[in-house]
Amino acid sequence: MAGSGKTTLLASWAGRLHRKGESITWVRAPEPGRLHPADVWRQVGRRSGVSGDGDTRYVFIDGSDRVEGDRPGPVGELVASAPEGIRLVVAGRTRPGAGPTRLRGDGSMVDVAPADLAFDRSELLALAAAHRLLLTDEETTILLQRTAGWVTGLMLIVPFLHGRNDSARLVANFDGDDPAVAGFLRSEIIAGWADGDENTMLRAAVRPVLSVDLAVEVTKRADAGAVLDRLAGPSALITRESGDDTRAYRIHPILLAYLQSEARRRDFVAAAAHETAARWFARRADGQNALEQALAAGLPILTAEMLDAFGFDLVLRGTPDLVLRALAEPATRAGDPGASVTASLRLLLDAPYFPDRGQAGHLLAELETAGLASGGSAKVWTVVIDALAAFFAATPDEIRDRLARLGAVRTAPGRRKNLGVDLLAATAEARCRAGLGEAERAEAGLRMVAVTARNAGYQWLFLLAGDLAAVAASRRGDWARASLIDDQLARATGAAARPATGAGASWNGLSRPTLWCAIPD
Repeated sequence: MAGSGKTTLLASWAGRLHRKGESITWVRAPEPGRLHPADVWRQVGRRSGVSGDGDTRYVFIDGSDRVEGDRPGPVGELVASAPEGIRLVVAGRTRPGAGPTRLRGDGSMVDVAPADLAFDRSELLALAAAHRLLLTDEETTILLQRTAGWVTGLMLIVPFLHGRNDSARLVANFDGDDPAVAGFLRSEIIAGWADGDENTMLRAAVRPVLSVDLAVEVTKRADAGAVLDRLAGPSALITRESGDDTRAYRIHPILLAYLQSEARRRDFVAAAAHETAARWFARRADGQNALEQALAAGLPILTAEMLDAFGFDLVLRGTPDLVLRALAEPATRAGDPGASVTASLRLLLDAPYFPDRGQAGHLLAELETAGLASGGSAKVWTVVIDALAAFFAATPDEIRDRLARLGAVRTAPGRRKNLGVDLLAATAEARCRAGLGEAERAEAGLRMVAVTARNAGYQWLFLLAGDLAAVAASRRGDWARASLIDDQLARATGAAARPATGAGASWNGLSRPTLWCAIPD
């Protein structure tokens, strides 16, 4: 892999051996040009007098990808033709191919993969210290994430940070679109690609891991899988993913950042590819990836469409961060085609306590008067809005009215055919019953919701139902049950229970005015 530090590693090994008195010979392929195994041994014989006398000698070959032989697997041919007593240390930008398979099998060959050359945290900190630079934990993490430990990337940014008072900003913005890194990628990686490969990869680079099916979809090339497979051969910046039923390829974060930035500069490429990917994931009911791709496309109507289709489910499953990102986009605010959906999601994320009741009441009034467009989605959101209004109800008359409305839609298609909607409505009903003094009935309903929600993967709803059950138990003075429920929630989420500090205590989007809550680590 270009820039992975293989030459530096070979030089350090050779230096250690030399200091121990070992015989070292370096062989490099001509620039430009190729190297035949017979040429290698002629060079070695001239330089070190190899005669096959049994003495161990080390031969370092930097550029094994330029070795060519008379049969497939030139590196294997090189090994097979080596004089007795020679130990080969070879490095190149490509894997050595099929030739050394037997050597791998019998343990005669030690294979150092590109990932093994990547810098870890301690090595990055040592590099920074050598340049009199002190990186914070956050900066170290960002650099390792952005570069995946790629040595050249780190060597380009670390010296540049020394003495800069804006180093934190530079670290936060460093990726494959950095001018120095981009120039290296263009000259050392992309320049070696066949005609058309760059355009293909600009469209394919919609996410770090790319299945062949998705690659075909976004590139509009039936042979996209073959292109990825070919590019994965000479460069560790694109690698084959193993252990999955579907063939997939991983794009190195440095290369991915470069390709995505270049695609954004050619705006139609980026937007079209991400939109295609969003719809591809949507057809497979993968809401998280569909919404991520819609946000990457930067298309307001597409984002609103994916929020309508998947936003509710994503919140219930305990992954509200992505929904919050989408709601923060200016294009999804009031006035766009999905305004009712986005308002409903904002209320859902604040339910059931609504810390800003003034704003919540305003949004509910708008939703109940504006109405929703016809269709299956509208039927679902109508029930969701009824449930939110039930959570908002405060006086006994309001609670009874909202409870009756929820009862009236119990068999409606929007509730009956959607488990998440039905469970949310049942949670709202239970909270209404608790508000009317029917504590035991409310707790029974909440236990049912919690069990079903957990089995269905609705983590947020499971936690909400358990939280409300603990509130109901504490309000009727059953502190033992309230504590037991909290302990169960903590164990179920791998969290540690700890005291909250009043009405403002929050947890995963929930606010609760109770004594205890489970806080994820």
